[in-house]
Amino acid sequence: MEKGDIVINFGVIIDLDGTLIHKGNATLGASELIKYLKLKKIPFRIITNSVGRTPSELAQKVKAVGIDIEQSLFLNPIIALDKFLVENNVKSFYFVGPKKIAESLSVVPEYDDYPEYVILSGLEEADYNLLNRLFGYLKKGSKLLTMSRSEYYITEDGPKLDTGAFTRMLESHAKNEALLFGKPSAELFRAALIEMDLESSSVMVIGDDVMTDIRGAKEYGLYSVLVRTGKYQFGDELKEEPHFICNNLIEIVDAIDVEYPRFFLSARRTFN
Repeated sequence: MEKGDIVINFGVIIDLDGTLIHKGNATLGASELIKYLKLKKIPFRIITNSVGRTPSELAQKVKAVGIDIEQSLFLNPIIALDKFLVENNVKSFYFVGPKKIAESLSVVPEYDDYPEYVILSGLEEADYNLLNRLFGYLKKGSKLLTMSRSEYYITEDGPKLDTGAFTRMLESHAKNEALLFGKPSAELFRAALIEMDLESSSVMVIGDDVMTDIRGAKEYGLYSVLVRTGKYQFGDELKEEPHFICNNLIEIVDAIDVEYPRFFLSARRTFN
């Protein structure tokens, strides 16, 4: 670190789908916000409940719409899941999701009659036979883990069922409430804070979904900002009240500079 560098005790966590990009395009102000954070050397992370793409693929996805973000700055529930499997020495599980994601896990599954855990990651290729197999495992005693409780996500072709819809259906047949690794669970937010080396009281979360982004942020003690893009519907802020509401990400840049000087009052200048 050079003499006179400013260290900002403030960070930003940004939701990906619906906030930075929507229906295959960058949202208004997305590129400007990322450039601003880099210019001001404000640490940030991009979090998503989507597990169909690796961090490298996510970086390529946003770059294609004009947003330059390093792949190391993307976090998704698979990171938290992998940590759970390793720390708890879990080997007996059945993973439902893309093969490339399953192969990225540090643990290779092993089980006989039925697995200890059924893990829901992505069900785009699900059919009756698969759902019936999962149903059978749960009836035998398998515990349910899920990457998301989101009921749907939005694509260029319109809304599509998300993992949360299948979680709700299968959960009624499980012996446990599904353990969640995606938003609004604290796991993703905690991982982002650890990487940025910041306390929750010094971090702003920006998202379009009040039930995942805003609820999760508030429950974990983070400053919540609802942006009226993506999933946002009129009146959503009444369901889960955010700390701040904006119409687009350009307003966030102005807000950080003008409305939230308190975040920068904790900046310290180094001279060593």
